[in-house]
Amino acid sequence: MASTCTKLLVCTKGKHCSARDSHDVLAVLRKTVERAQLEDIFKVKKSGCLGLCKHGPVVMVDPLGLSYGGVAEVDCIDIIERHVAKKKPIKRLLIKRGKHK
Repeated sequence: MASTCTKLLVCTKGKHCSARDSHDVLAVLRKTVERAQLEDIFKVKKSGCLGLCKHGPVVMVDPLGLSYGGVAEVDCIDIIERHVAKKKPIKRLLIKRGKHK
């Protein structure tokens, strides 16, 4: 049976993301998933550098392949409710392809 789990990868290793509170974003995403009892659907994981340094903190949604930049703690609920659950990307946070480093 194929996995339907969505991974939320939060860059915590890169100097730009970690300097911009990515560890706090990671913690809030995990709490949001836990409070909604969605641990079987969403896995929130630490990630190394995703190559999107100037956009940090960065959250990549896998398998959808989209990345969000400049993510703050207040954005975490939107990421879970709007994008991941309803499949509606959050345009104000979306990193356009080709906008690296």
